[in-house]
This record gives sequence, C-alpha cells and structure tokens, in this order.
Amino acid sequence: MRVLLLHNRYRTAGGEERSVVLQAAAFERAGVPHALLERRSSDAGRARAAGALLRGGEGAAEVARAVRELGADVVHAHNTLPLIGPRGLEAARAEGAKVVLHLHNVRLFCATGYYRYDEGYTPQFAGIERFGGEILHPQFWPQDVDFAGKRVVVIGSGATAVTM
Repeated sequence: MRVLLLHNRYRTAGGEERSVVLQAAAFERAGVPHALLERRSSDAGRARAAGALLRGGEGAAEVARAVRELGADVVHAHNTLPLIGPRGLEAARAEGAKVVLHLHNVRLFCATGYYRYDEGYTPQFAGIERFGGEILHPQFWPQDVDFAGKRVVVIGSGATAVTM
C-alpha cells in the first residue's frame, strides 16, 4: 500500500499539523511508502484563499500528478481548505486512489443543536393524543426497553439517532 498524505496548513499551526507529522513518522517506522503534498494558507493572500474556497480548491492537477508519481492506493487528507478542496479529492479519486478524509475535532464548523438536560425538547404533534402506542424521549431512555416484535418510528435530529 502506498499513501499520499494531503494537507492544507492553516495560517496558524494547529493540531492537524501535529497529526500529519505523527502519521508520517508512523508510516516511516512501518515501512509504508508515502509522500506528503502540503499547501500553506499563509503563502496565499486572502483573495487567493477566498477564491480557491469558492471554486472548491485549486491545483487539482498537482494532486493527480502526486497520486500517479507515488502510485498511491490511498490518499489520506487531513485538512483540505481552502487551497486543495473537494476538487483535489476528486482528482485523487479519478486517478484510482481511495480517499480518506480525516476529520479533526480541533475546529468544529456549523455545530447546531438543542440540549437542556432537565427537559429535553419535545415538539408538538397534532393528534398525538390519539396515538395508541408508547412514546419515549431519547434523553430519558429507560434501560430495559425492548423493541422485539414492535414497529418503531423515530422522530428527531441526527443527535437523536446518535443517542439511540
């Protein structure tokens, strides 16, 4: 297996950079052929970075060339924004590499949700009083609930699915 590490450094160093260094060192110790294609946001002006972000990245041909030169089976991308973007990942796929996108929890974007420990959110449903089954709230989930042989409907957000 040959692995191309793909990373776009932010203007300020973060945890992703440390992860890339540690992963490359682990590949080296294990004898896994690998290469690093890295771009730096600090090298791009704000206008160039913004344009690249809006276009889905830039330099997809460079990513494709790196995949070919290494003969990469896998492209492991850590951070791709703004200079590599989804176009770079698509270029890697087009060259036949499997793409792994490593999502770091250092920076969390678009986090939304509702949480109140003492009172979970329950929306109003017209006609709920006519429902003949059991209604359970995932925030106050009984440990002994048994769904065997029952039809179940789950209404909620992605967080509800994770809770269940």
